[in-house]
Amino acid sequence: MPVGRKADIVSVPGQVSAAQIAYLKKQKQHKRFVKTMRILILLAFFLLWEWSVRQGWIDGFIFSSPIRIWKTMISMATMIRVAFCCHDRATRLPGKPGFFFAFFKKYIL
Repeated sequence: MPVGRKADIVSVPGQVSAAQIAYLKKQKQHKRFVKTMRILILLAFFLLWEWSVRQGWIDGFIFSSPIRIWKTMISMATMIRVAFCCHDRATRLPGKPGFFFAFFKKYIL
């Protein structure tokens, strides 16, 4: 068949042609490829950043490193969780004692 003809495309409602199935499969593969490449580029960026800090190519004090940033985020998250936990326990006391205890604990200690 000539290239320009659409003889294999069926336009019957409710049926999907082989060409449409192939096109959708190709689109799905392309989307998967793009997502994978985006993740790999991001991973390569973080690896290159970490490696360049360790090699001394960039100043670790100014730009830090991804591992140090991650560790700091984790430690801050645990501190926030502990602070909320202690604040919650302190404010369970009824009335003014709970307020003053929470205030004292937060601002005085």
